[in-house]
Amino acid sequence: DYAKQVAAQGFNAPHYGDPDKQAKAITAYVNSHGGIAGRPVEAVIETLAGHDENSRQQLCVKFAEEDHVFAVLNVLESTESMIQCYVTHHILFFDEGLFHVDADTYRTDAPYLWSIGAPDESRAVASLVQGLGQRQFLRPGVKLGVVTTDFPSEKNVYDHTLVPMLAALNITPTAKVFLDPFSPSYSQQMQNAVVQFRKAGVDHVIFPGDGGGQQ
Repeated sequence: DYAKQVAAQGFNAPHYGDPDKQAKAITAYVNSHGGIAGRPVEAVIETLAGHDENSRQQLCVKFAEEDHVFAVLNVLESTESMIQCYVTHHILFFDEGLFHVDADTYRTDAPYLWSIGAPDESRAVASLVQGLGQRQFLRPGVKLGVVTTDFPSEKNVYDHTLVPMLAALNITPTAKVFLDPFSPSYSQQMQNAVVQFRKAGVDHVIFPGDGGGQQ
């Protein structure tokens, strides 16, 4: 429920409508056009009880053992353990949860894990570095700080995509920080990163684990 997320974070946003009615309307449209592989679709609509890992796991188990769904469309934040729950139960998981997964994970979790719109993290980071290099934001001599998330897939992308591409530009990260976005101390982690970067003399910062960005 994005409305609850927005309210909890203190932001103001236009109301996006009734998600239950929207899901039912999409289901009706799909069924009126032949369903999926000639079979009608039945929508099972659930609202995540909380944003903790336990709530995500409970919902996964309910879908698998009580509802017996063949696929899940996720529009909220996902986690690696949440994804693995659906993969383990052999449920197709279409993720719109803005969670970046590296190319190796897609290969390992095939054919169950699918991204609706975001590219895999390996390609996203490669495009980020290539673009910033062409714009001379990344160039030899910069003191680079890297901020990414503390997930195995993100660390894999850092080691096997980001660092080699930076090395090709004659850049070695001056400092790096791996953050846990689900930790209550996330804001403090960010503040600590700023202090660490200042002490290290960092003058350029990139956020590859946040979908790509620069400061």
